[in-house]
Amino acid sequence: DLVSWGEEFKNHWEDGIYKCARCSNPLFSSKDKWDGPCVWPSFRKAIDDERSLDLATVTEYNNYTVTVQEAYCKRCDLFIGHSFEDGRAKGDAHPEAHWRF
Repeated sequence: DLVSWGEEFKNHWEDGIYKCARCSNPLFSSKDKWDGPCVWPSFRKAIDDERSLDLATVTEYNNYTVTVQEAYCKRCDLFIGHSFEDGRAKGDAHPEAHWRF
């Protein structure tokens, strides 16, 4: 229950690699983490487009007006979360800001 106990890695800012909880596949680098708008950690990109995530576009998701994708671990197919095409609009000031995971 995230409302009562929070998310473990939301405010975790040490250098390192975030890996899949099931198979330890490297997914995100701490260098691409930013303080996003939700209760989950936010990242601007996957660590390796070829090996990290599979993305599937969602046609309808909570009335969002931007493209939304479901993200799955490319190695074991574990659902990782959603990717939104509104990183800059949601506060990511990085020059390469576009998507947020």
